[in-house]
This record gives sequence, C-alpha cells and structure tokens, in this order.
Amino acid sequence: MRTTTVVGGWRAPALHPGANVIALPRLSSGARTQVTVACSPSSACQVSGDELVIDASAVSVTVTWWAPARGSYRAWGTSRGL
Repeated sequence: MRTTTVVGGWRAPALHPGANVIALPRLSSGARTQVTVACSPSSACQVSGDELVIDASAVSVTVTWWAPARGSYRAWGTSRGL
C-alpha cells in the first residue's frame, strides 16, 4: 500500500473561538476528503460551507479531516481540537 499525502501545502488549522476555515485538502490518492465536527455543546458550533464558527461557550471541539483508502493508497486522516 502507498501512503496518502496532502497535495498543495494544506495544513489542518489551529482552532479558536470565532470563525475558522475548515477547507478540505486535496490528496495524492484522489480520494474525496470528508470533515467531521464534534462540538460540546453542539449548539456552540455552526458550520456553513468551509467555515466553522465556534462560540466561546464551547467546552470541547474536535475537527477531523479523513478519506478512505483508494486503489493502492492507504486511508488518511488528521484532527485538531480546542
């Protein structure tokens, strides 16, 4: 299996209260990247397109970018938390 890598210099952003860009990276495997947002309480986070707005009342937030294995490439994923 080949290692899946990010193409184009994308890095998972540090998260902070307020507006955060959570754009999807392009991968060497060509697999479609997904993003999952876990927020407690759930009402403290709002997602619109590639923007995540985190309210100051958020107790915990984790954003995970991931993609399944594709062809001869391994699955890929990374996370950031607040």
